[in-house]
Amino acid sequence: IDSVKLDATGARAAIATLSGAILWDLTADRATPLVHTSKQSSPGIEFSPDGARLLTVHNSQLNMWEAGTGAKIWGPFPHAIFSPDGSRFVICGSESVVDVREAVSGKLAYLLQHQGVAVDATFSPNSKLIATCSFVMQTSGYAQVWDAATGTAITQPLRAPEEIPSCDLQP
Repeated sequence: IDSVKLDATGARAAIATLSGAILWDLTADRATPLVHTSKQSSPGIEFSPDGARLLTVHNSQLNMWEAGTGAKIWGPFPHAIFSPDGSRFVICGSESVVDVREAVSGKLAYLLQHQGVAVDATFSPNSKLIATCSFVMQTSGYAQVWDAATGTAITQPLRAPEEIPSCDLQP
């Protein structure tokens, strides 16, 4: 076992192993296999803040699952993260566009057009801002902050002399 994550209620656990991801209903003592891997690395796992959905990522394949049943809601996609309030999530990866989607339905809320390849995104702790970061031809990077409700840019793209591999917003 590589990692274990509990949902917000403590009723379910997601387990990542070298052979895949498993959703375990602790009250019914029932395990549902979700992702099978090549046994070279374990998948990333993350519950939504309310515990209703589970994200798994492996080999650049991101999927969302209904945590109660293990049914796939959508996927695969590249990198994604939930907002702390659980209402939305962002998807970024191999392009200069960041998708912001409704968490329950997966419906597109809006797109953020980023300078360079958007490699990471995060929400502020209050879910009101989104920060994104990118790289351009592995020679420079950009960071930008957006209004999470509207997708409006709050800052101009902030250029750095090298790649920006990850971003974080602190209170």
